[in-house]
Amino acid sequence: MSNCTSSINDNSNTELRIDEQPSHGTIDTIQTLLPQVDNSIIGIGIDEVNVINKNHVDENSKKKKMNHHLDDLHQQNNIGELMENDGVCSIEIDQPLFLKILKKEDAVGVPLLNNETKNVRRDWVSGMITKIMEVEGSNSTQVPRDSDLASLLSKAGTMFWKGGMPEAALVFYQKSLAIYDKDHGTSHPDVAYVEVDIDDVYTNQTLDDKALAYHNKARVIQEAAFGTDHRSLVTTYKNMGDVYRYQGSYDKASESYNKGRVIQERELGIDRPDLAMSYNHMGNVYRDQGLFDKALEYYNKTRMIEEIVLGINHPSLVMTYIKMGIAYCGQGLHDEALEYYNKARIIQESNLGINHPSLAITYNKLGNVYIAQGSFNMALEYYNRARISQERELGSNHPDLAVTYNNIGAVYFAQGLDYNVLKWQARIIQETEFGINQPSLAITYNRIGSVYCDEGLYDQALEFHKKAKIIEDKILGTTHLSLAMTYNNIGDIYSAQDLFDQALTYYDKARIIQENVLENKHPSTAMTQFNMATVYFGQGLFDKALESYNQVLIIEEFFLGTNHLDVAGTYHQMGTTYSAQGLFDAALEHYDSARIIEENVLGGTNHPDLAMTYSIIGDVYNAQGLFDKALDYYVKVKLIQEADLGSNHLDLAVTYNSIGLSYCDQSLYDQALDYFQKGRIIQESELGTNHPNLIVTYYNIGFGYSAQCLFDEAMKYYNKSRIIEEDVLGTNHPDLAATYYNIGAGYFVYGLFDEAMDYLHKGRIIQEDEFGINHPDLAVRYMNIGDIYYVQYSFDKALEYYTKARTIQESELGTKHPDYAMTYNNIGNVYYVQGLFHKAYKNYSKSRDSDLVRYNYNIGNVYNAQGDLHSAFYNYEEMELLANSAIGNHNFLVAMMYNIHGTIHQNRGSYDSALKYYDKAIVIQEARIVIYSNLSLSITYNNIGNVYYDQGLFEEALEYYNKTRMIQEAELETENPFLAMINTYSSFTNCAEDVFEQALEYYKARVVPEFDIGTNYPNLAVTYRKMGNVYYAQDLFDKALEYYAKARTNQETSFAINRPSLAITYTKIGAGYNAQGFHDKAMEYHNKARILQDSELESNHPDLSITYANIGNVYYDQGLFVKALAHYNKAKIIQEEVLRTYHPDLALTYNNIGAVYNKQGLLNKALEYYNKSRIILAQRTKHPSLPMLYNNIGDVYYAQDLYGAALNSHDNAMTIQESKFGINHPDMVRTLNSMGSVYHAQGSFGKALDYHTKARVIQEATFGLNHPDLAATYNLIGDGYIAQGLIDEALEYYTKARLNQENIFGINHPGLAVTYNNIGDGYNIQGSLKQALEYYTKASINQENALRTNHPDLALTYTNMGSVFYDQHLFVKALKYYDKARNVQEAELGTEHPNLSITYTNMGDAHYSQHFFDTALEYYTKARVVQEEGSETNQLDLALIFINMGNVYNKRGLYYKALEYYNKARRGQEEAKPGPNCPDVSIVYNKMGTAYYAQDLYDKALKFYTKARNSQEAVLGVNHPLLAITYTDMGNVYNKRGLNFKALEYYNKARVIEETELGSDHPDLAMAFYNMGTAYDERGLNTQALKWFRKALAMYDTSLGTDQHATKERLLKRISNLEIEST
Repeated sequence: MSNCTSSINDNSNTELRIDEQPSHGTIDTIQTLLPQVDNSIIGIGIDEVNVINKNHVDENSKKKKMNHHLDDLHQQNNIGELMENDGVCSIEIDQPLFLKILKKEDAVGVPLLNNETKNVRRDWVSGMITKIMEVEGSNSTQVPRDSDLASLLSKAGTMFWKGGMPEAALVFYQKSLAIYDKDHGTSHPDVAYVEVDIDDVYTNQTLDDKALAYHNKARVIQEAAFGTDHRSLVTTYKNMGDVYRYQGSYDKASESYNKGRVIQERELGIDRPDLAMSYNHMGNVYRDQGLFDKALEYYNKTRMIEEIVLGINHPSLVMTYIKMGIAYCGQGLHDEALEYYNKARIIQESNLGINHPSLAITYNKLGNVYIAQGSFNMALEYYNRARISQERELGSNHPDLAVTYNNIGAVYFAQGLDYNVLKWQARIIQETEFGINQPSLAITYNRIGSVYCDEGLYDQALEFHKKAKIIEDKILGTTHLSLAMTYNNIGDIYSAQDLFDQALTYYDKARIIQENVLENKHPSTAMTQFNMATVYFGQGLFDKALESYNQVLIIEEFFLGTNHLDVAGTYHQMGTTYSAQGLFDAALEHYDSARIIEENVLGGTNHPDLAMTYSIIGDVYNAQGLFDKALDYYVKVKLIQEADLGSNHLDLAVTYNSIGLSYCDQSLYDQALDYFQKGRIIQESELGTNHPNLIVTYYNIGFGYSAQCLFDEAMKYYNKSRIIEEDVLGTNHPDLAATYYNIGAGYFVYGLFDEAMDYLHKGRIIQEDEFGINHPDLAVRYMNIGDIYYVQYSFDKALEYYTKARTIQESELGTKHPDYAMTYNNIGNVYYVQGLFHKAYKNYSKSRDSDLVRYNYNIGNVYNAQGDLHSAFYNYEEMELLANSAIGNHNFLVAMMYNIHGTIHQNRGSYDSALKYYDKAIVIQEARIVIYSNLSLSITYNNIGNVYYDQGLFEEALEYYNKTRMIQEAELETENPFLAMINTYSSFTNCAEDVFEQALEYYKARVVPEFDIGTNYPNLAVTYRKMGNVYYAQDLFDKALEYYAKARTNQETSFAINRPSLAITYTKIGAGYNAQGFHDKAMEYHNKARILQDSELESNHPDLSITYANIGNVYYDQGLFVKALAHYNKAKIIQEEVLRTYHPDLALTYNNIGAVYNKQGLLNKALEYYNKSRIILAQRTKHPSLPMLYNNIGDVYYAQDLYGAALNSHDNAMTIQESKFGINHPDMVRTLNSMGSVYHAQGSFGKALDYHTKARVIQEATFGLNHPDLAATYNLIGDGYIAQGLIDEALEYYTKARLNQENIFGINHPGLAVTYNNIGDGYNIQGSLKQALEYYTKASINQENALRTNHPDLALTYTNMGSVFYDQHLFVKALKYYDKARNVQEAELGTEHPNLSITYTNMGDAHYSQHFFDTALEYYTKARVVQEEGSETNQLDLALIFINMGNVYNKRGLYYKALEYYNKARRGQEEAKPGPNCPDVSIVYNKMGTAYYAQDLYDKALKFYTKARNSQEAVLGVNHPLLAITYTDMGNVYNKRGLNFKALEYYNKARVIEETELGSDHPDLAMAFYNMGTAYDERGLNTQALKWFRKALAMYDTSLGTDQHATKERLLKRISNLEIEST
């Protein structure tokens, strides 16, 4: 059975076994029935339980066929029980005395000694013991031959046998048998009688074969002695029948009993009492088989003989009446059973008095019937009568009391009272009296186990049932029927825990025993089949359950006939099984069969017991939607109950609930609530407000309110129902499922998704357990659960439940059912939002036949998401045609499609087309509704506003944004909690320059709901994020992060932590920290986003590609370009796999990859990816990101010195921007600055400044003077002035940039480092090396604090600091910083990065300046290798390295080597920048001139110097500082050739340029002054020479100190010489 129930113990089935021929030497005794299972009691179990089921279990439409209050009766009867008759009672032996006399302690095999010596209750027992002592004592060493001793030993065996000690009994019987064998031989009748006694013992020990062997020995002896018809054989045949009956061999049992009966009828006639006993045995056999009609036929024969011969008050009739009562119970005829039990009681009370212990048996029988009828008080009255008589006559520890205590406990249990004391008292008695291995104790163990099972203490229950099993295995054997019942009990425990496989294992063991011992159609087998059916039902294996129920039905119809109430009960259960499968027609067929039987048996249609059946039939009709028929049956129930029970009876309340539910199903909620409230009033008045019966009523009332959206009232009643249910039924009862579902729905409405999911899952688990996993109702529940998981972005779980729903719908509803198509749409939606577009497409396609409009809409969305706009438009157009032809052009879905259509065109920059589709949507929406009264219209207005905003038409945009606002404010109160669910004021997220404050005000207005529903309302996170976006757009990152943090807190406390929507907020926080330069914090939050997405999304979900890109951005800003590239590539792989090849997101990723390659100096790779991005975006000719791409491509061309191509790309960007925004839009700034940089590189500094100034004007007009983007433009303008030698003007703009950044970011922002470096450069060029070093140091401190230790940006700053020390000729310090730069670059950029070639060159220069030419050449060679072996060689940079290497060889006097490298440099420069006037070529010309000069080849030297001069004058102008160097070199040649006047001309030109361009105090002027002095000295003009030498000396003293340069020593020497000459 599926439920554990209590058991009623019955000790009354004791049979009178009359030995027609008493054993030789013994007195006539009434022997007790062998301690075996009285299988007749199984019949009682069936009968009594069915009545209980009808009255109680059918209330829940579940008929429990067997009840353990009765199931274990057959185990308890006759075990350890003794019937008193003729003064013989239970005998307690002084066992130590017997052990002394017999000296056979080991012969018994088990201890015979009780805990204490018992009082002997009969004098004759003492006398018999004395005789045995005398006879045995006369010759204790030999076997006595005295027949008196044999007789006494036989009597002693009987006493031990009756005392429950079979082993000791066998010792005495065998001693007696040995004496008779010696005295009379093995064929003597006395031997036969002792063998019969031995057989009795073996039979009770289930040693059936041994028992039969002794019976056959007795039979052979008797037949040989007396013949085959002698009446002495009657007892032997009877005993053989007993064994066969015990074995379940009923045919053989009947044969043996009949042989004895035939002898009796022939020998004694048909009216002898002895014959009555034979009829009694025949009745027992039929009773055991459940053939109660046949059993009653023979019991009646017994009764008639006894009444005629003995009279109607003779004690012998007691047992006959009891057995007839048992048979009537087996037929469910409890009134007839009571009649005969009472007849037995009256005889006993008149003959023995009311306190005789024999009456306890009858009292217990009467109690059993009353408890079966539910009359617990009457049952308790008779059980207590039994208890009183037993305690008075037998003592408080007599074994019979254990049975009665258990029975009283069963009543207490049924009444919900504590009965533990009785339970344990029964156990203690049995363990004390019989020891721990007695079968009767097994019964009590089973009983205790059942109690624990009822209490839900399954481990303890299993412990006691297994104790019972051990005893039964040992004492009764492994095939005993009692063991089958224990297996059933164990199965019940596993079934109660839903461990169905284990339950079936034990039920099957019980079935095998029963089928082997009993016939297949025995009632006991029916009980086990029923239990197995219950398990199958619990497993949802309805076919198997029905198969087992059919087996039960066959047995019941065979034994009880087709019109028995038990048969009706089985039909009920089969109807329930069909109903659970939704097979309502089949269910009705079986319920109707039950109805017909009940109407026939109970007489007409108005019997109270019929109300339940009518109610169930009404339920089925209601489930089929046949409400009129349902109400007909409910009204029948109501009329029966009102007539029979009155208007306030509790059963009527149940009926009111049923009627209310029927009205609910018809959406007639007012009528429904009227009936629910009627039921509630009755129940509360009769039961109070916390009674379990109110569970359903409160639930139904809650449902009625919920259906009318009165959620507060609904939740109040749902929770009332839940509290009672959980207290009374526990949290897993089936009735709780609906309550949990509805409470979950209520929480869902309020946005409390975790609570909603908790209750929905509770309900799901219960419903699955109750109906199996394939019931159609579960499909709806699975869809509901899937929806909540979907809303929470738990996509795997959503798919799991949608798939479960689809499986049920496919098998139960068919593939054409609308629900089936909707489920596929839901599955498609999950895949869609996960970016698994192929899977989404596949699932959407399966709904095609059911809903073509939605199919085309969904498929269009898939194509749109993949970037396949052509296909998307096709499906949208198909959808439009279908919608218009099917349901007119006012379809809401079509309006949604038009909005999507418009958004696509808007994103492509096709604004006219976008407006066209938005206008179509408005036509539909305005036709359906009154203007300004529907939120859907506000969405379209908002979209139109976005179009105007994108075009820069802010007034028009605001007009439509205000329309949006007016609709939403009209539809939603300002403080309505659900306002947070609408994307109100979303237009202002665009953050136009003049609406920031308005945006914030509107967002603040949206946070008002937190005062109504708390700050954890889920949708508030969206509002907080939007507010953060407004601040972020203004670069107010602290404020932005404040609101992003609010969004994060909201989501983390509202949703599960692993929710992908939370990843969006983490990404926003990461972006905020990254913008502030807090890269570690940024990475922390981007990684949080990635972890969430990894756990919830597919590995190739597009959202992950965005997160990878964000992580790449952080690495990019940190200068970790290798890591940045790795993450950009991860994004690329996902997008190339999932998205179409021309999706704009892929274009962005290609752009990012290009940016990394650009930073790495891999310009061709950068250009490759920028062009990939451009090709994608070029398909959308006005895509807003296309100008950015053209600018990026222009930047690469700029880096490659391809200035024409660079300007062309920047011009493309400008053309798009001017057409979209006009010439003064902020987006133009970047393009203008880029073009200015190109012109700067070309030396067109004036043009460059024009473009940078245009950018500045736009920014100042748009953002004011404090916008951070201005700093970059100020720096570029400063660079322009630097290039023109206008250092003061440059420093002015660099300072503006610095003040701007310090005011906005503070002094620690890493962006300031660029500006500090620029200011340092200005001072460095001016020769203000102290100030230069101050700002370079500020830059380094800033970067070291804000950036990583090895950030690449630090390398530039260290290089600048090294340059200052280099210019001061502090080469060791210079090398220290150059080396820092090298370490950073090698660690972060790799040893092949082109920037390293510059650092190696700088280090080579420092060593060169210290005349460490080998070391210098080593570093120049490293620089050369980086350039030549890099993936992209920069010819101009390589040329500079060749120049440096040439310089080394030149210094070492290896002029041919020097010229070799100079020529390499010249060829590279001419190849990169053709033409003689390239400024870079002029440097090589100078170097080649110097090499020839060193070889005194002055003509060649002058030739190359002249080339350098011409190039520089043409490109750089006549006042460029580089010309000063060339003029100096030319002056040196003329001086060497003795043309001092020409030398002075060129020296003077150089001096003028340096004084003009570098300032009068620049250190480089020292050499110019020195050269002038040297020229005058060569001409003998000592005065002029001394003038210039002294100027040079003064300059050296100012810039280098008194002892820091060897040149100064030479200069002092020359001055001294000139002064001497002058003197």
